[in-house]
Amino acid sequence: MIPSSSKGHQRYRLCQGAGHVMAMIILALLTPRLASGRVGPPTATSTRLFTQAQQVRDLSAEQANRGYPVRLRGAVTFVDDFGFFFQDATAGIAVMASGRSHDLQAGQFIELEGVTECPDFAPQISKVRIRHLGSIPLPAAKRLTFERLASTEEDSQWAEIEGIVRAVVRDEISVPPAVDATPALRVAVSGGDVLARVPWMSEAEAARFIDCRVRVRGAVGAIYNQRNMWVGVRLFVPNGAQLKILEPASSDPFAIPAQSVFSVLSFNLRGSCGHRIRLQGIVTLQRLGRALYVNDETGSIT
Repeated sequence: MIPSSSKGHQRYRLCQGAGHVMAMIILALLTPRLASGRVGPPTATSTRLFTQAQQVRDLSAEQANRGYPVRLRGAVTFVDDFGFFFQDATAGIAVMASGRSHDLQAGQFIELEGVTECPDFAPQISKVRIRHLGSIPLPAAKRLTFERLASTEEDSQWAEIEGIVRAVVRDEISVPPAVDATPALRVAVSGGDVLARVPWMSEAEAARFIDCRVRVRGAVGAIYNQRNMWVGVRLFVPNGAQLKILEPASSDPFAIPAQSVFSVLSFNLRGSCGHRIRLQGIVTLQRLGRALYVNDETGSIT
């Protein structure tokens, strides 16, 4: 038989061992979160203050609409009458508050306090109070492909694209009770088109960029439908310093040598891929705002 004192000592060692195992299990569960440096979304009863933009982006729509408090420091990347984009060291985020009423401009360093919300496409911040802290360089721009832009993961981030300007359009965003219509460059990149909004530029000024190869920097924004489903991508460009011509367009498009349909559709080492070409032929069908069908003696093209 084991003396009672030995039994008690054994029970103590067993309890001590079980406690050690439980502590190791708890530590193992917590380690991935601690190692990543990111804290997951709050629980329904959380009142913890968010201090990183990425923490807001990590919320579901339901969680964001609980109105969690936020205090962030970082750079303003784009401003208009309806809101602005903001980016700190962790991520970019949209803020619904008239940037101009707060006397903001891109490149300002601010501290903002507000609450989380998700009224439509993605989590954002509203009901803000702003403190001006000076100026700061804009973040390093991510060079993004259209595939990456279409993934929606880069929404609100400061980014850069390169492509050829195909047209100037009036880009309308419905912000009840108003509609914000502003000039935008339709930039063709590999995989699709991006609308680069340039509210500081007139349509006549924007037209000089047609057929230029450009580099554009701005805050990424989604185009989405009434069901909050992604249908396209915008780039919110804050000023002319973020728009650079890499290859100028021809000063007179009608001075470009005319090509036949056959030559356009044939192998050509000296083709001008993506740029305007000049054709002469007969229009056989027009789809208003979408396409022209043109025939010449060598073939037809759309």
